[in-house]
Amino acid sequence: MDVSKRRHLLFAGPLGGDAAGTRTTAEAMLRYIDDLGFFEIRRFDLSFSFAERRRRFYIFSRLRRLWSFIVTAALLPRGAGRVCYLVADGNKGFYFTLGLLAVLRLLGYRIILSVRSFRLLRSDPKLFAKSAAFGGRNLTYMTLCPAMTRSIVDAAGAVKHFEFSNIIFHAPQPEPGGSSGEGPLRVGFISNILPGKGADVFEKLAGRLKDTGAYEFVLAGYARDPEYFASIGELKQPWVDWVGGLEGDAKRDFLQGLDIFVFPTTYPDEAQPNVVFEAATYGAFVITTDIACLAGDVAGLGGVTNPIDDFVDKVAAMLDSQTFRATVRQGRAERLATYAHARDAARANADVAIRSVLDAAP
Repeated sequence: MDVSKRRHLLFAGPLGGDAAGTRTTAEAMLRYIDDLGFFEIRRFDLSFSFAERRRRFYIFSRLRRLWSFIVTAALLPRGAGRVCYLVADGNKGFYFTLGLLAVLRLLGYRIILSVRSFRLLRSDPKLFAKSAAFGGRNLTYMTLCPAMTRSIVDAAGAVKHFEFSNIIFHAPQPEPGGSSGEGPLRVGFISNILPGKGADVFEKLAGRLKDTGAYEFVLAGYARDPEYFASIGELKQPWVDWVGGLEGDAKRDFLQGLDIFVFPTTYPDEAQPNVVFEAATYGAFVITTDIACLAGDVAGLGGVTNPIDDFVDKVAAMLDSQTFRATVRQGRAERLATYAHARDAARANADVAIRSVLDAAP
């Protein structure tokens, strides 16, 4: 690409709202594109918080933001090359995505549609498939993993696509983490405390292993659903250390101290949670469920188990083993090397793919 020729890119994603993980990933993607150095970027936050969506005239606020986006898209000069990076909305919001795809196609934009969730692909694949017709030949899907790519192809047919994993945004740490010495291994869970995220399952696992003396259990997260948090709070027992919500250095210290990260999620909107990669950057052994992108994401870094009804039994049996505990301690450096290789490969493939798409901008 001729980097001396500045091109215009419209970035429309969830840069606000309540979903911290989605927002963090969108901001990281924005920095990645900006670092390419040949785009003049116009950013639009098309997301709304839960509180905003409950307001009486929310729909008018949303339409106003969409109108501002469309006007800007129409006024940018055609000759300089125009691209739109658009994050697909979910559920009923996907109708807004279809409308934007139609407008961008009419205006001649090269479109990257970033798909961040499996929910619509599972609940209404026929609706999702309409995006291929609305976006036309200038549309390319950006997926998170091979499982998501397969779901999109199954729904929409032979469409243009490339994979861009969240692993790219999480560099391996220079020094492995974990507990020191031969004392108990530290087992942790961190996530928003929401139905399906698995805090209740983690509590039950801790209860099953509390008498072994081989593990310490620690749970962190913000209570995003007060009613659910109140109900799960009844499970609190002294053998689990609840430390509340963590950010910044406190979150990094938490992850660095883990030997094992347990994430028994069945969350409907789960796709590729950043926290799995964040734990893996320190070499923690990751145990999670086989949903969304997770099976491929933790290959060589830990393991997955399903169904959720058997999770506690299967994981407890695995952890109640001296051989397993030795593997966790001795295999940290190897897991870090595996993670670094996976990240390098994902970054190299994504760099080639996204530059190819962007270079084709009209």
